[in-house]
Parts: sequence; C-alpha cells; structure tokens
Amino acid sequence: MNKVKKKGKSLEELLEEALVPVEEQPYEVPGNWVWVKLSPGYSLCLDKYRKPINSSERASRIGIVPYYGATGQVGWIDDYLTDEELVLLGEDGAPFFDPLKSKAYLIQGKSWVNNHAHILKSNYGSLGNIYMLHYLNQFNFNGYVSGSTRLKLTQKKMSEIPIPLPPLTEQKRIANKIESLFAKIDEAKQLIEEAKESFELRQAAILDKAFRGELTRDWHQKHANVESDFQRKPNNTASLPWKMVDIESIAKKEKYSVAIGPFGSNLKVTDYSSSGVPLVFVRNIRSFKYDLDQKFVSIEKAETLLPHIIESNDILITKMGDPPGDADIYPVGLPKAIITSDCIKLKVDEEVIINEFVLYAIRSPFFQKQIREKSKGVAQQKISLDSFKKMKIYLPPISEQLVIVNLLRNSFESMQQESELLQQIGEEIDNLRQSILQKAFRGELGTNDPTEESAIELLKENLNNQLN
Repeated sequence: MNKVKKKGKSLEELLEEALVPVEEQPYEVPGNWVWVKLSPGYSLCLDKYRKPINSSERASRIGIVPYYGATGQVGWIDDYLTDEELVLLGEDGAPFFDPLKSKAYLIQGKSWVNNHAHILKSNYGSLGNIYMLHYLNQFNFNGYVSGSTRLKLTQKKMSEIPIPLPPLTEQKRIANKIESLFAKIDEAKQLIEEAKESFELRQAAILDKAFRGELTRDWHQKHANVESDFQRKPNNTASLPWKMVDIESIAKKEKYSVAIGPFGSNLKVTDYSSSGVPLVFVRNIRSFKYDLDQKFVSIEKAETLLPHIIESNDILITKMGDPPGDADIYPVGLPKAIITSDCIKLKVDEEVIINEFVLYAIRSPFFQKQIREKSKGVAQQKISLDSFKKMKIYLPPISEQLVIVNLLRNSFESMQQESELLQQIGEEIDNLRQSILQKAFRGELGTNDPTEESAIELLKENLNNQLN
C-alpha cells in the first residue's frame, strides 16, 4: 500500500494534530510517554481499502481469501484488497461495552474487509500493531460510539481515540510482557475447561456405579434381609435384590390421563397470551432454568389442556434433542404450568419408588443407552412415548433407594460446588486479563525505563517520514 502523505502541513502542525491536549488525556502516564490520537498519531486509517460484498455475490465468488467483518472472519472470497498485517476494529456490531470481549483483532496476508470494520495499520510496525490491538481491546468506548440498538464507531470518533505512546523499546517490552502473561492465563483457562469437562464424565461414572449396585454394596451386605422377595439382578451386578421394571409400571394414574405423557401440548404462537398459565419448553428442562414470566396461555385455553399441566415434583423429560432424554424435576414453589411440544411428564407412585431416584435413573448411562437405541431422526433425534414407556430401570427396595439418592445428591452437590468455584476462578482470570492490560497502558507493569528518550522524538520521526 502507498504511504499516506501530509502535503501542505508543517511538522509543527502535524504534531499538534497528532497530540492529545493535556486536558483531554485520560490519565497520567510515565514522563517519557506521550498521548497521541489513534489516527494519525499512532496509526493510519486504511478504510478506503474495504469493500462490502453481499452474500449472494459472495456465494458466486467463493475462493481461498478470508472475508472479514466487525468481529472476525465471516466467509471466503476469490480476490483480495489487502496483503499485510493489519488491525481491524469494529465499526458496528462489535461488543464495545463488554470489557471481556474483543473489539479489535489482527489479520495477516491476503484479505478482504467489509464496511463493518475499520482497517488500521500501526506507524510502528508489527510490534505497534500488537500494542494497538491490546490497547483497543481494553479501551472504554463510552462517549465514542453512538446508537441504541446497534452501536457504531464512526471513522471520525475512532481517529480521536487517545492512545499512550511509549518509546519503541518500551512498546516491545509491554507487548512481550502481555503476550507472556496471556499465555499463562490461556493455559490456566484450558485447565479449567478440562476440569469442567471432567464433571460430566464423573457424573456419568457415579450414576453407572449407582445403578449397578456398586455404591450401596457395603450397605446391602449389612441389610441382607431387606425385602428379599425382589428378583435378582444379572450376575454382572453382584446378585443384589433388585428387580427390573418398565417406566409405565411405576407411573401414577391420574384423573385425566396416566401420569406419563402425553407429549406436550402442540400450541401455536397465536395461542400465547401476556398472562395466565405459564409454559415450559424443552430449553427449560435442558438448562434447569424455568423463566416462567415470558410465555403464557390464557386460563380458558389451559382448561382445554389439563393432561399437559405439570406441578411441583413432576419429572420432566425431553423427547427431542441430540440426543433426547434430558430430565429434571419441576421445582417446588413454582406455579402449575403447561408443557409444550416435545416434552414428557412423569408422575410416579412414591409408595413404590422415589421420584428423585427415577430422575437419576433416567440420567444414568444404562437408561441413556436405551434412549439412543430407540431414538429416530436425522437433524434432531426423537423418542416416541410408546418407546419411552417400555424403557427399563432397576428397582431396589425403598430403603436402598433412599441411600442411593442421598449418596448421589451429596456427590452432585459437591461437584456443583466445585463447578461454581471453577466458574468463579474463570471469571477472576478474565478480570485479571483486563487488569493486566490496564496496568500495561499506564506504565505499571514494571517494564518502563525512565532514562530512555521521550516518545515525542519517535512521534516526530514518524511524522517526518509522512512528510517525505
């Protein structure tokens, strides 16, 4: 790309144009740093090299060149407009007010940028690009972006962003220090993610042990005479006095239908109202979150849907998903609601079986294997109500069910506490990243050498180059 020249202006005029007036400087920086405007003081704005291409045209021009937008690559194209290392800063559609999300990113090589991102090139080489990238990702854009539903950073406001300019050697030290610290943070984050993934494996493992009788083996040996008329389990589960039953046999009978199913009501959007009886969707069961202040049906409509009404302690199961079979107990204290399409409810006879025991049984690998085998579909797997009714669980005596439920509940509560602690640590690490950036651009990382030549000389050298 050709260098942008400033013909007709003196060095003093360019210097005044590039420097941030003292009264507008955000905070104090080391004495050999200076505050400059993002463009032209620190970088060149190359927005003239960007060009939007609509999706239909891109579809006919797919190639090997990355096509970039506000927050990253959004496709491929068959030609390029730039071919060097650049920093892209969102113009609109970027998360300007989220301190933990990136607003700028680095690109290299042949590229095509649309009009949703500004193109910036540091006046101080690749090192300057990295320095500018990190600075923009911690910058407070309040007062620089406009709009309500979709925030926008105009080219004019972007050029006015103040950025501290240290000596070139200090920029290098800062960039290296940030990269080193971020590498350690990324390693810590990876360990946290691996630990989170292990929770699912550990939960599956303990559920498998529970429904093989391994968790209560010692307990059972001490209570060998408990309800000995139960059938024996297969020999791979150590001949415990458990029997195998299907789901339909443990369902409690209701006035309006058996307490298993039917599938949730097939409501239309036109059936929704602003108040009345709340609705429960597949996403509620899957996430264990019941946001019952969003979708309702009228009381009159609800009276036509009595078989679909759920209440506290009902077991809810998803019949569609990848795979289906997520399960939860409808929490105590919530109002009666109506399950929507692709949900199953199950009420059990608690004189025979504890509903929390059934919940854990449905979540166990043994039951989930049955669901996978009976599910059908391509994009989304589904189980039929008839198939679900015939699925099997092992049924121990009530006394042993209580022991199993307590053991699982305690184990899962402990895992949940661990998970919440990891979540907290993860958030603190994210905040640490921002803290590092903020310290870096205040000269507080311990890298600055006050004896180095003032950055004002670096700025003058760069402006002279633009004049020549």
